[in-house]
Amino acid sequence: SGYSPQGMWSMDIQDNSGTASSFWLTNGIDVATPGYTQIQVDFSFRAVSMENGEDFFVQYFNGSTWQTVATYVRPTHFANGTVYDASVLIEESSHTFPTNMRIRFMCDASDNNDDVYIDEIRISAK
Repeated sequence: SGYSPQGMWSMDIQDNSGTASSFWLTNGIDVATPGYTQIQVDFSFRAVSMENGEDFFVQYFNGSTWQTVATYVRPTHFANGTVYDASVLIEESSHTFPTNMRIRFMCDASDNNDDVYIDEIRISAK
């Protein structure tokens, strides 16, 4: 899409339909066994037509439930049409590190004309 932060393709989230307005890492990653203490999620994003107060979340699956670990609200954290690089740090001291960790991006906007294009997702642990 012409709205992708990098290259030609990106993931697009829109609307506020819960799971239908999200995408996630489908195969869980073992972050418990290696003894990690931090997970870092880096990504680029560009919003289009998001209205004031509309937002999107980064969520973390701790083995049993999804927890919101970052929230980005327009206009506090972003403006439409600008590419942003974001980083979310998840600490083992505050979250359970399971054998099936997942990351999810979810939109909370008013309709399908409000989009967030997410690209260049990198998940690392140490």
